[in-house]
Amino acid sequence: MFIQLAVLPLPFLALQLFRLIAEYKDIPCKVAGSVPRGTSPGELILDEHVSPADQRVMSLASAYALVAAGEALTDAGWKPSTEEERHKTGEYSATCIVVENQ
Repeated sequence: MFIQLAVLPLPFLALQLFRLIAEYKDIPCKVAGSVPRGTSPGELILDEHVSPADQRVMSLASAYALVAAGEALTDAGWKPSTEEERHKTGEYSATCIVVENQ
C-alpha cells in the first residue's frame, strides 16, 4: 500500500479551517455515522484492507477513507492493468478535527 503525506504550513491550515468553520457554522444539520466492525456480514474487518503496521501510523478515519476509496474503485470497475494506469490512479483524503472551547 502506498501512502503519500503532504505537509502544509500550520498558518495555511489554520486559515483554511477558520474559513470552513465560518462558512458552515450556521447549518443546523450535523452528520455522523458508524462503521460496524467484526466478522459478521456487513461488518468491516479492517485488517483485510489495511495492514496492522499501517494502522499503527494512521488515524482510524484515514484507514476508513482508504477502505472507502478502494470500494469506490471496485464499484466503478476500475482495474488499472498498466504501470501508467496505476500511476494515474489515486486517492486524496483529509481529516479535520475541530474543538470548540465552551
